[in-house]
Amino acid sequence: MNNLPATSAYRQKMEEITDKEDSVELSFFTCPAMQQTTWMRANSTRRHLTTRYAMHGFHFTICDARCWEPSEQCRCRLCGEPAGRYHLMNCPNNSQSLTQLTAQ
Repeated sequence: MNNLPATSAYRQKMEEITDKEDSVELSFFTCPAMQQTTWMRANSTRRHLTTRYAMHGFHFTICDARCWEPSEQCRCRLCGEPAGRYHLMNCPNNSQSLTQLTAQ
């Protein structure tokens, strides 16, 4: 590092970065895109599924209200449990792969 004093612009930018990092759901770090690297390889045929699951969890495919963003009222149409963003991968009644679910 250097011995230069931090400017107000620097402090403001660092605060903005910290706020963005704090706004990420903790469950995001357990999704396949964060746990695996195979989707990053050249010509990965499932990249779109992995990255889309990371962004929205395909919540709309299981939400009883068919909404895109999860809320406290969302329930899984497969099991009746609360349907958070990444519920699909842990749903006890889900027997389909992401590929099958997104083809519907």
